Amino acid sequence: MRNIEFEVTTKILDVLPSAATSGTSEAVLTAEKWAAPRKSEEPGLAWATYKATVRREGRFANTKKEHNFNEDLAKPFMRELDPKWNNVFNRAIYQMLDDGMEQCRTKVDVFRTAFDGVMAAKGTTSTVRAMFHKQLKRFDGHLAEILRGVGKTIKTEQKAANRVCEEIIQREMVGVYQECEVERGIGSFMRMKTNMKTHLEDNSRNMFEEVHTTMKYGLQKMLKSIKCDALGGFGKSSESFRRDCGYLISRKGREFSDLKQGVQAEILKLLEMAKELFDAATRIVVVKDEQSEQSLPVRSASAAAAPAITDAEPSRIYTATDWGEVEEEDEADDESDSHSELSDIQP
Repeated sequence: MRNIEFEVTTKILDVLPSAATSGTSEAVLTAEKWAAPRKSEEPGLAWATYKATVRREGRFANTKKEHNFNEDLAKPFMRELDPKWNNVFNRAIYQMLDDGMEQCRTKVDVFRTAFDGVMAAKGTTSTVRAMFHKQLKRFDGHLAEILRGVGKTIKTEQKAANRVCEEIIQREMVGVYQECEVERGIGSFMRMKTNMKTHLEDNSRNMFEEVHTTMKYGLQKMLKSIKCDALGGFGKSSESFRRDCGYLISRKGREFSDLKQGVQAEILKLLEMAKELFDAATRIVVVKDEQSEQSLPVRSASAAAAPAITDAEPSRIYTATDWGEVEEEDEADDESDSHSELSDIQP
């Protein structure tokens, strides 16, 4: 878990402030591109298309292309996070989970070998040894199930966080979309452009700060959730396994019931050592978040605790969010060619 928290914190959370700055600085420039004269080198939208887009809360598709004001405004913010977001959530984390499962199995194998040696030395019957191996296999299955659950939680929560930017922008832009929609008469197109630019000049900073804060809170919540689920699951499984083996030793084998107290203590000590190995592998370091009053749980990073992520393909592949530019198509050279869309803008 410490590797996952370190990766999300350094690659995503620490980048959010600069992403908010980029979104703010480019918001007005983006609006000016929509409003550029039709006969300029990079023409903007025709009057009818602009009107149809604001009527639909920033999203409108005609026969030529789709226009999405909210996505256009979100691109500078998300550009700061890509390709980091894709690499962290669709590749690196799943490699870490696979590596974590291998580390758990290695520790289980160490314990199996040690405990088999104790049972062989004491002449334990094959029945008792078979029961032990059955419980150990069940414990291994619990570990794999816990890590699969962590992977599912991360997949769901990162998708929700990824959608936050465009969702907040659309909500915060509804007011100016409505102002533009009600414009009528001579000069209405110019007034729409002015309203849009003024709104972004006054509100873009707060809008992207909200995106920053909301996304940060969502990812922090995800990290806390997977930490609690994983550590809680490991703790319960380890304790259950220790209890089952203790019962096996004391009640299920006559050979063990006749052993001296020191031998039983030796076996239980091995079980406790196995539990300590798991506890040590999941120890937490909490670091105070410098930008808020909340404490962000961040795993300590070291050469041993944060193994390098290889470039090998992951065992699970997920589709990344594509924030690429939509290819522009030619529109009419003047506003008169957009009359086919007038039915979309009538009150």
